[in-house]
Amino acid sequence: MKEKIRKLKRNLHIKKIRKKLKNENFTIITNNCMAGFIYHDLGCKFLTPTINLFMGTEDFVVFAKELKYYAECDLVEYKDDTKNFPVGKLQAKDKEHKDIIINFNHYDNFQHAKEKWQTRCRRINYSNICVMMEFYDDVYDEKSLQDFQEIPYKSKIILTHKPYPNIKNTFAVSCYENNMPRAKLFEINEKTGKRYLDEFDYIKFINQINM
Repeated sequence: MKEKIRKLKRNLHIKKIRKKLKNENFTIITNNCMAGFIYHDLGCKFLTPTINLFMGTEDFVVFAKELKYYAECDLVEYKDDTKNFPVGKLQAKDKEHKDIIINFNHYDNFQHAKEKWQTRCRRINYSNICVMMEFYDDVYDEKSLQDFQEIPYKSKIILTHKPYPNIKNTFAVSCYENNMPRAKLFEINEKTGKRYLDEFDYIKFINQINM
């Protein structure tokens, strides 16, 4: 009975957010699996390469600042014996840019990850972009929060694990406490049928891209 109620709440929530979505053909650039969960829940095509992967905060900010440049860079395999999943490197085309490391943690092999990356890079809608970043305050320096402000897209937000009242474009999610798993954001609240990610109104955020 509980499972039936949970599914009912979940289905009602999905129907509601899909009805509220007004923007179409939008690209979400994220540093982790956020984009995949959002596209999936909204029933939308993946118009972003940032699916089933994660980047370090510093690399992600650099990547998002010059998205078109890096989307056209060659992706090569990067050997990292500490990881049990494929890792790739976007090779900068000049000395003025740095290489970007991408962790393909939901792929079985690098070739599959590269094929998906290249296909989805070609789908990017540069005129309809928003950027979302989850910030792990126990891992990364707060400088990344300031650097994030330089990303050249109006629609950008950082989801943080604690409030940062003096930093723009931040939203603190309430589901994190000490020692909680980092994937908590994507779990579904049994009482509401919503993901904890839904604390942030990303439908309104997407609908207002470029407004």
